[in-house]
Amino acid sequence: MDTLFAPSNSMISNIATVLTGILAAYVLLRTLLNLTQDVKEPPAIGSAIPFISPAIDLWRKGSNYWKGPQSNAMPALFWLIYHIFSDPVVLEDCRQELSGGVKTQDSVHRIDIDYVKNRCPIFVFTFQETSCIHRTSIAIRIVLEDHLLIGPYLLKKGGIVLIPASVQHSLEAAWGPDVDKF
Repeated sequence: MDTLFAPSNSMISNIATVLTGILAAYVLLRTLLNLTQDVKEPPAIGSAIPFISPAIDLWRKGSNYWKGPQSNAMPALFWLIYHIFSDPVVLEDCRQELSGGVKTQDSVHRIDIDYVKNRCPIFVFTFQETSCIHRTSIAIRIVLEDHLLIGPYLLKKGGIVLIPASVQHSLEAAWGPDVDKF
C-alpha cells in the first residue's frame, strides 16, 4: 500500500522535499531578520543581582536558539506521519502501541506521554529516526570572540555562524554506511 507521497508516485515524488526546503528557507530568513532587532529584556531585569548580568547577556545572544525546534516541528510531524503511513506494518505496530496510552475521562481524550516514551518503542524509534533523517532546523550562533578553526578559517567576533542540523545527522563516519536510509 502506497501513500500519496510514496516514492512510486512519480507525479509528486519531490514535492515533500521542495515544500520542506521552502519552509526551512523562510524560517531562516525570519530568524536572520529577528537577529537585527533588539531582544526584549527579561522581566525584572533592573532588580537583577549584578553577578547574573553575564547570563543575561548570554540570554540576549542565544534567544534565537529556540527558533530551531519551533521551525522543525511541522516538517518533523509531516515526515513522521509519512513514514508511519508508508509502511503498513509500522502503522499497525504504532496503532497497537499507542492505543494503550490514550486515557478517556469525561469524554476528554488524553495521551499519557510517559506511557508513549516508555512503552511505545517502535513509535519512539520512528520519531527519532525521522528527526535524524529529515532535520530542517538551522542553529544560529553569534561569535563571542575571534576563533581560528582547523584550516584557514577565522571566525570574527560578532559574526554569525549557521549550523544546519542535516549536516550533523548525515555523517557516514558517525552513523554508518546506511545513514540516508530510513
